[in-house]
Amino acid sequence: MRAIAFILTIVVVLGIYAYNYESKKEIKELYRITDIMIKKLKNKDYEFSYRAIDRNTKSTSDQTYKVIPRGRVISVYINKEEDEDKLKELSSKLAERHRKNDAVEVVRVNRGAVRIVGH
Repeated sequence: MRAIAFILTIVVVLGIYAYNYESKKEIKELYRITDIMIKKLKNKDYEFSYRAIDRNTKSTSDQTYKVIPRGRVISVYINKEEDEDKLKELSSKLAERHRKNDAVEVVRVNRGAVRIVGH
């Protein structure tokens, strides 16, 4: 009986670890995508083309997040389980990540996405 309880405990712990690892992997990939796009916005004259939206749109490998740059705004959409709380949490993470970046004016939730607005 103890052996079964021990095995179940190990399975639960490994499941929690795997879930947290995947979540961190997803957000790191999202950071990589947004970092590259924000780096382009450091040039005050640069704007993402509205005609090249399909070419500029990026998604994380697991399709959890979709990033669409337009003009000087980068929109981040959650493809899975989108709700206002998850958007606010994502907005806080992205705001914290880019708070000292002079290319970013504001990070906010607007119309079902997190918007990163460049200066």
